[in-house]
Amino acid sequence: ARRGPMGNSICSTGTSAGSTSKELELNVEGQKVRAKARKMPHARKDDSSATGTTRVGSLVEADSQLFLLLEQCCYVPAGSQSSSLSCSCAASEKASPVRNRPFVRCWAKAADGTVLGKVEQWPARSNTMSPTWFSARPLGTSLSEHPGAILRLELWDGATLLGCLDANLGNLPGHHDETMAFEMQDGVSDPPATITFQVLDSAALSFASKTVYFVRHGESVWNNAQSKGLLHEMAAELDHPLSAKGAEQAEALRRRIEAGRKTGDAAATELCSPGVLYVSPLCRAVQTGLIALGPSQAASGGEFVLMATAREKQNLGGFDSMSNRKGTEILHGTVEGMKRLYGTQPDKLRECVDTFKKVNFDVHEAEEDWWCEGTSDSSEMLHHRLQEFMAQILYTPHETAVVVGHSHFFRSVFKSCLSEEFGAVNKTLAKDIVTKKLCNCGVVKMQLDPRRGVEGKPIISLELVLGTTLDSDGGMRDQLNACCAAPGHVDDRDAENTLVLQGESTGAENTLVLQGESTGPMKDPMKN
Repeated sequence: ARRGPMGNSICSTGTSAGSTSKELELNVEGQKVRAKARKMPHARKDDSSATGTTRVGSLVEADSQLFLLLEQCCYVPAGSQSSSLSCSCAASEKASPVRNRPFVRCWAKAADGTVLGKVEQWPARSNTMSPTWFSARPLGTSLSEHPGAILRLELWDGATLLGCLDANLGNLPGHHDETMAFEMQDGVSDPPATITFQVLDSAALSFASKTVYFVRHGESVWNNAQSKGLLHEMAAELDHPLSAKGAEQAEALRRRIEAGRKTGDAAATELCSPGVLYVSPLCRAVQTGLIALGPSQAASGGEFVLMATAREKQNLGGFDSMSNRKGTEILHGTVEGMKRLYGTQPDKLRECVDTFKKVNFDVHEAEEDWWCEGTSDSSEMLHHRLQEFMAQILYTPHETAVVVGHSHFFRSVFKSCLSEEFGAVNKTLAKDIVTKKLCNCGVVKMQLDPRRGVEGKPIISLELVLGTTLDSDGGMRDQLNACCAAPGHVDDRDAENTLVLQGESTGAENTLVLQGESTGPMKDPMKN
């Protein structure tokens, strides 16, 4: 059994009543796939290639720009010695006390080493030999301008250069995943670290407006305990599943979607068959996606893509946003949670498990530590994650995407990415969407303009659909009851990492205030 931060045994692997029949057996490993949604659109065929793979050099058009989609590195060792950065254009990276924090830098360069376009850096991943990103960045150059350009890729751990490689851009396959080995700086790593990536041509990507739906999860056990002030229950486990009420909310959303689809509602129709369906790896989000959207996905052989960047914003003491499950453990935990949830409703449990069996799951982004490194997300950490999230959404080849996630993270996205033009015309909604929160199982529909880029506030319009309302964070007690917040979460416009329960903030970092009296520094719940 898994244990929560207070030592309580949780998520028993035993079966619930009625869940021992053959029809409830699962082959989770068999449902683990590389999502079809990750496949980029076909590029033009290069007849000179023996394999039929299109080379980047054959994709050149006058106004074509190149992007690099970084997927994954493997066999990454821990860095051991400091090394100066090889490119003066690259931003400095502070050495970290954590021995394994790999990240990747890339840029295009001329034969003489001159940097062409932009130096791009993907954020560090923690404690992993196989970090994943699955996000694209523009290289800021094209082969029409620089036909002999060389792609430079570097693997770093803190301030230590682990490996590098150079490859002729024009000879690389276009819109096809390529795995290459780094030349390791220690000269002895066996096997050497590898990198998997795709070179994309902007002319073949869709830069038309994209439709994206955010779906907030149903009420969780944490939310229910918050509303009743049951602090011990809130701290009894990590990654809380849906409550019974949360499951009912997800079922109600499914019925609204089905009814809307029958009447030709555009939002309902698109939610039934999106180009890609992303879900946060946290249990309540996966369960909500499975209950509300699973049946329509199962009918079309759909897939759930676990999206690590869509996890909830981690606040100090927010045990519901902490986890220790990875990869298929997340799927097993989801099913075990369903058995507990529907243990006395065998028909619903069989229906849910049957739906689970008919969909596949891409867990690549959650195979390693995907949760917050410490007890809370710093502003810098959240900023980098927001950029990664938006890069994944903007440069997906699909025109429609759905993300099942969390109210505080979604609100951070709105604050960072909602266009000023929309706010000028829709002042009330623009204000409410960044100060209030989506109701449980609420849905917001957005239009994104990829041409604006990640930092260009690409959300050009949004609307609440399918009966969605916004809930107020109007006072300290409302903030305490806010979705996914730490106990006494202060709105993210206020001081970070300060917990307040029915009292006044002292402004001191990591301080818990109960009825106006400080208890002193709060112990890290992840440490014994």
